[in-house]
Amino acid sequence: MTLKDNSVICGYYGFNSFAGDERRDLFLESVYEQTEKGWEEVGSTEGVFIAENQISAIEFFKVEGEEYG
Repeated sequence: MTLKDNSVICGYYGFNSFAGDERRDLFLESVYEQTEKGWEEVGSTEGVFIAENQISAIEFFKVEGEEYG
């Protein structure tokens, strides 16, 4: 996800995540960072809340092995 200040947040939207109906706020249950080993979960966080007025763009990726309804 790219924010309006051009910073990037990478996270996982799963069963414990949330997207608002009236306000388009977003809560991602996990945050990731890219390292030399690949994508790794940031262990010191319980997720991230992003207010709708801070979001510029969202890019979605399919997670291998997950079923989507």
